[in-house]
Amino acid sequence: MATSSEAFRFALHTCENHDQKELIGYCKTCQEKICSSCIKGKHATHDWETITDILREKKRSLPKECKEIRTSILPGLRGELSRFDTKIKEENVRFEQTEATLNGSRQSYISKINRLFDDKINECRQSTDAATRIYKDKRDDLKQKVEFLDVMTTSLDADIDTLPEHDILDMEKEMREELEKALSYRADKYMCITVFLPGLMDEQALENMIGEIHNMFMEE
Repeated sequence: MATSSEAFRFALHTCENHDQKELIGYCKTCQEKICSSCIKGKHATHDWETITDILREKKRSLPKECKEIRTSILPGLRGELSRFDTKIKEENVRFEQTEATLNGSRQSYISKINRLFDDKINECRQSTDAATRIYKDKRDDLKQKVEFLDVMTTSLDADIDTLPEHDILDMEKEMREELEKALSYRADKYMCITVFLPGLMDEQALENMIGEIHNMFMEE
């Protein structure tokens, strides 16, 4: 594979703008190689020399200039490279510190938010337990009445011909009283239904925490 110097040495020495004419000069104004047509054209008023003359001059001046670049300029540029590396490291360290801080804050806020939701869930659980106790009590009462009415109606239906007359009247009265009470039981009658809405959450506390998080980022 050719080195960069070899590629330069064997580069095409003809003009791309004028039918591949040989490049015979060097425009010092534009710092580019030129052909005879270029010299007569846009480079006519420019400062130019022949390739032979400019190469003679470059062979005298370039070694000194290259040495100056290597000894005086490149060390400074390498130092600047090192400073860039330092800046990159500093930014990464700063990010790691910020990340650690934010992760710590996140865990703190997550704990606070979890406590808020846990408190609300417990509150809702208590409300639900209170409501279900009422429903369970009414259900148990109704269940007893249903069982009683089932036994009572079965007994009257089966034994009405053998029961004492007064017992029949007493049993009928008791059956009708219990039936009236049983018919008054309706699950949707009791206003103890607990409705859970988003507004039940302490939204102000959440908004305050969100504001604290925004302020933390603003401080960064």
